[in-house]
Amino acid sequence: MSDWVKVGTRYVNLNNVTEVRIHEQPRFVRIYFAHGATVDLDEDDSEILLLALAERITKPAETHHTIVAPPATR
Repeated sequence: MSDWVKVGTRYVNLNNVTEVRIHEQPRFVRIYFAHGATVDLDEDDSEILLLALAERITKPAETHHTIVAPPATR
């Protein structure tokens, strides 16, 4: 699996992406990179990036809790 995604006329290395903010009105995406740079994508390019990210998203494992009843008192 490649971590490079072609978005419009540029390539984005997803290993360097630290945050992606989606703005709905008007629709655009702002990408934050590890070295401090940001890139804004318009509506058309944002869909490509969001589809690529959706393929790589992993849902965190749900935590398991064990409930232990206290010892009965007499």
